[in-house]
Amino acid sequence: PVAAEPPAPARGALGPAWTRGEIEKPAGTKDAGSYTAAVYTEAQQARLGVTEDGEKVVEASEEPPEAADDDSAGSEVAGAVGFDAAPEEFDAAPEEFDAAPEE
Repeated sequence: PVAAEPPAPARGALGPAWTRGEIEKPAGTKDAGSYTAAVYTEAQQARLGVTEDGEKVVEASEEPPEAADDDSAGSEVAGAVGFDAAPEEFDAAPEEFDAAPEE
């Protein structure tokens, strides 16, 4: 018999960034009732720019990426919110979509 491949991990099932080597491991702990959570200490938060849970802190002076005034990004549709311009391969419709539908 051939061994089946393990299923792909579910979206969001990768675990914390520190388990993948993307950021240092939290040095603190927090009692969460039935378990103890790993948390970033105040010193780590200040140095790494993250919250206790490891989420990136957005400074008040930083402009969120969605509100950036950059003509190279954003939608070509006036008034569209939250969508980036389509990749180049989607700029032109295939020829079969240019023709009128057959009856």
